[in-house]
Amino acid sequence: MKITDLNRALKTLDGKPIPDGRPVEKGEDFVALTLKDVCMNALLAFDPNGKMTGKDKFERYSIAVKLQEAKTEVELGAEDVVKIKECVGILYSPLIVGQVWNMLEK
Repeated sequence: MKITDLNRALKTLDGKPIPDGRPVEKGEDFVALTLKDVCMNALLAFDPNGKMTGKDKFERYSIAVKLQEAKTEVELGAEDVVKIKECVGILYSPLIVGQVWNMLEK
């Protein structure tokens, strides 16, 4: 499954880019939160329930590495996309989950 436009910015409900909180470059107001950022953050987040096995952690890490190495698009297996959606659903609010899931399903 090809995921394109990894650098697409996530937006508020009124269409403004969501700042990601990183330090900005000279001349920039802020850095926008992207699909790639959200997916990687969710995959690499700590398991609050403490039920993740070593195998689960390695699988999540491996997907995150693929995303990190990708410039604007990446080829992922259907199981990888399901894992990303699962992780994003746990870590983020409905505003982010809705956008990310829509982007991943297209």
